[in-house]
Amino acid sequence: MGDDRVPAFCALSRLQLHEILLEAAQRAGAQIRLGVTVSAIHEDKDRVEVEFSTGQRDSFDLLAGFDGIRSATRLHLVGTTFTPRPSGYGAWRVQARRPDDVRGMEFLQGVGSKTGAMPLSNDIMYLFHIRPEAPDADFAGQDHAQLFKQRLAQYGGYVAEIAASLNSDSDIVYSPIEPLMLPWPWFRGRVVIGGDAAHTFAPHLTQGAAMAPRMPSCWRARCSTTTFRSRPG
Repeated sequence: MGDDRVPAFCALSRLQLHEILLEAAQRAGAQIRLGVTVSAIHEDKDRVEVEFSTGQRDSFDLLAGFDGIRSATRLHLVGTTFTPRPSGYGAWRVQARRPDDVRGMEFLQGVGSKTGAMPLSNDIMYLFHIRPEAPDADFAGQDHAQLFKQRLAQYGGYVAEIAASLNSDSDIVYSPIEPLMLPWPWFRGRVVIGGDAAHTFAPHLTQGAAMAPRMPSCWRARCSTTTFRSRPG
């Protein structure tokens, strides 16, 4: 539904997204510490004490855990009551050269699977592939190229061309699809979670559209005011 002013889609690589977020955090004066995870959380009435994987401890007014699908902050809030569950599907992805005629997101329906493209720039796109996979599948990295080729064998066109080019140097990413939707509220005391820690959706459902109808009505209402300057997640 795009036009000359607003594109029908907007996608970028994870590296570009990380660079944008990092620069914004640094401009805001945030202290960035890499390679550190949360080992333990201790709550008091007016402070939150956090123990890090380095053994260091620090205390804060608020702990906001956007720490992904294996969230240590979520584990602190709700324990193992709500955890990601295997869906029986997996997602394969690789960056590839974008053909000139791939100008938007495309889905190609196969027999028992679907694949498609998402442009990331004038030259690069994602090729993605969604299919049933065993919940406990653990594919070795050196086998990714051959396994991906086998899974794309039924497709033609640019998909077949990209499949033929895959080799041990291809940066192929495989991950199981494990949905999670934590019931509201996503906070307790001075600890709050968001992003994949609270709501993890299948990548091919487009995250914005997938999350919007499922957000609690009170959060949607607050986000429509000037109080919140960014969308949750």
